[in-house]
Amino acid sequence: MYCKKCGKMVEDGSAFCPYCGADLRGQEEVNEAIEVAEATPANEDNGPWKVFALLGFILGIVSLAGSLFFIGLTTGVPGIVFSILGKKSSNPDKQAKAAKGLKLSIWGLVISIVVYTALFVVVTILAMNGTLSEEALKFFEFIGIDIEVNR
Repeated sequence: MYCKKCGKMVEDGSAFCPYCGADLRGQEEVNEAIEVAEATPANEDNGPWKVFALLGFILGIVSLAGSLFFIGLTTGVPGIVFSILGKKSSNPDKQAKAAKGLKLSIWGLVISIVVYTALFVVVTILAMNGTLSEEALKFFEFIGIDIEVNR
């Protein structure tokens, strides 16, 4: 067994560590618990990482699918975060799912940014040319964008 204080190998059944003098009585139960924990299969997932991997994958799909409908920015960033956390899973299947979710979230975020930028450019050009209707100006004012048009 190993000493709980200094970590050196000590003869099984020793009452005290010959190196540091630590009391080793009752440590055999601790060592048995450690051996049981080490015997747990590596592909068994015993943490929240598998849930994070699944959430990252789902948010990645929603981000990519909703990127043209202005949902990609709100789901892309959380999808990236959950996918990165999901890659910590010890289950290879969950790691692969998290990696796919990460790619989908990044693509959804990139497409959303491109669409938002294009929309901003088009609206700016229309506003500068004075071709925006009164209804469009009222809509932008309603959502908090104040556009001054010189007509």
